[in-house]
Amino acid sequence: MSFVAAANNGSPVTGYTASCASGNGGVTRAKSGTRSPLTVTGLTAGKRYACTVTATNARGKSPASQASAAVTA
Repeated sequence: MSFVAAANNGSPVTGYTASCASGNGGVTRAKSGTRSPLTVTGLTAGKRYACTVTATNARGKSPASQASAAVTA
């Protein structure tokens, strides 16, 4: 999943987490890292997923981004 870096609001972003959830029975998975893109693995083949990203810095965790368009794994 590719994304644009978040505003740091006065404290550098130290990490990102991409979370992908299925609306039709697939397992939810996540991947953390320090920059885009993040590759979320272990998704259930044939199931549809939408993903969100959160940013973390010394001030805490951001709200989740708007969900991506759903795609089939």
